[in-house]
Amino acid sequence: MTAHEPAAIVAAVQRITRQLDSRGNADLRGLPETLCRALKVQEEAGELAQAVIGVLGQNPRKGLTHTWTDVVHEAIDVALSALVLAETVTPGRLDRTLTDRLDYLTERAAASGAPAVVTATGRGA
Repeated sequence: MTAHEPAAIVAAVQRITRQLDSRGNADLRGLPETLCRALKVQEEAGELAQAVIGVLGQNPRKGLTHTWTDVVHEAIDVALSALVLAETVTPGRLDRTLTDRLDYLTERAAASGAPAVVTATGRGA
């Protein structure tokens, strides 16, 4: 994927979700599959924590094991897993779900005194 427009990102997440659906364990369809995808977000968050510990050298036995690039990659893995979960829960509506959430968070930040910005739908907050 060379385009990084929001629509291209949503399309990529939808494609990844379909691939996972087609390759996953057929016995886990429905709620068990959704729960496993929620757990995957937590697993990726654990890998992010491990990378932060590694970049800071906070495991005396291991020392420095990661870079800040590793931390960023793990953070993106967390985000991607969360987006796959959102697509699983609201199939075909990820673009709307994501836009609505970004608008809500932007408006909430503005209400708390954060500088005004334009929301995902172009509204000023």
